[in-house]
Formats: sequence, structure tokens, C-alpha cells
Amino acid sequence: MSAFERNEFQAVQFLPAGVLPQFLVCGLFVPRDELHGALSAIAKVMPMTYAVQAAGEAATHTGITGLFVRDALLILACVVLVLVVSATTLKR
Repeated sequence: MSAFERNEFQAVQFLPAGVLPQFLVCGLFVPRDELHGALSAIAKVMPMTYAVQAAGEAATHTGITGLFVRDALLILACVVLVLVVSATTLKR
């Protein structure tokens, strides 16, 4: 996002544009299985969906499951991707 804003205040203003859609389709309010086809497809590419799913796995199982590991690795990959993209768009 650093390519679009001029200061930190503008970066904070852009934050809801990235978080709100994820929050609405991640599965907290409506199960992902019940979402319309297009919303379900959008949810599959958003990292918060996998965070909610990993939290659900941690809450229902006492040990580490394969689904939890997959979700944790996907979240880690998203974090690394965002950091790399952010670093490349920094103004020098």
C-alpha cells in the first residue's frame, strides 16, 4: 500500500478496505459452505479465512492437525508476500 499513500495517516485510512471484506466472508458470521459461489471463491484467496479455520482446528482438537499446519503455512506465506511487496513499493 505504500505506493498509494503519502504518509502514515493515509495508510491507516486504507486499512479497512483490506480488512473489512475479509472479515465479512471469512466464516465468522456465515459458514463458508453457505456463501454464494462468488463470495466463496473470494473467501478462498483471503488469508483471514485460513486464520479462522486454523483457530477452529485449534479449538476442536487437542493436537496439531494437518489442516492446522496447512492453514498456518498459508498464513505465513501471505505475511511474507505482503512484506516483500511492501518493501518493493517503499519510496526511497
